[in-house]
Formats: sequence, C-alpha cells, structure tokens
Amino acid sequence: MPINLALLAVFAAGGMLSAAEAVFAVLLFLALGGAGLPVFAGFNAGLGALAGPTGGYLIGYLPAAFLAGVFCKERRSFARYALGMLLGLAACYILGTAWFVISAKAEIWHALSICVFPFLPGDAVKIALAAFLSLKVRKALACRAQK
Repeated sequence: MPINLALLAVFAAGGMLSAAEAVFAVLLFLALGGAGLPVFAGFNAGLGALAGPTGGYLIGYLPAAFLAGVFCKERRSFARYALGMLLGLAACYILGTAWFVISAKAEIWHALSICVFPFLPGDAVKIALAAFLSLKVRKALACRAQK
C-alpha cells in the first residue's frame, strides 16, 4: 500500500469547495488516472489501477470528498471540519478495505493490518492539516471578498 498525499488533497477540496465541486474534482482526478495519466500513488495509472486490489481506496475518495464538503459547509470550526474529514476517511477505509478483501481474497484482519492500521497516524495528520488550511483559506477569501 503506497503512501501519498492524495487524501490531503481530497480533504482540502472538501474543506474549500462545495460537496459537489469536491466530488467533481475527485472524479476528474480518477478520470485522468483511469485514462492513463500517472497521477495515482507510485505514478500508477490506467483502469488496472482503479480495478486492482487498492482501487477501492481510490473510489473511496468520492465519499470522502462529499462528506468533507458537507460538514465544512456550515459552522466553520476546526472540530466540524475534522469530523467531516474523519467520517470521509472512515467511508474511504470501509469501501477500500472491502474492495481489497474481495479482490485479493484476503482475511479482514490481514487487510486492516496492511491497508488501514499503518496509515492511521499519517491520515490523522492529513486531516488536521487539511482542516487547518481549509479554515485559513476560507477565512482569507471571505475577508478579501468583503473588501
């Protein structure tokens, strides 16, 4: 399972855009990668990357972006942003791990031990960073719009 910053971008999109715009941004990313542009972790690309054992995590970026976008729409606080991103991460993990278990014919605990548990600390940092940056960018844009 490769380490990358894609979830940071997904959460930032959800934090700075509407839910629909964030989902569209992720769809564009998936379409570019599916069409062969090497945008996935490890410079992978193509439909094989989407359909492979870790493809479910890529598809899981869609509900992650949506949930982050929904929660970041109202009541702009770090806790609310982080909660939306945490729920998005859970959706991504559920979809991706289920996909991995089915496609790799793996046991659930084995899948969790290689696909989820090692990434929890880094993903927590990505959530904190995305929530912080999203709040700062939205605040800066709101101040600029008032001038």
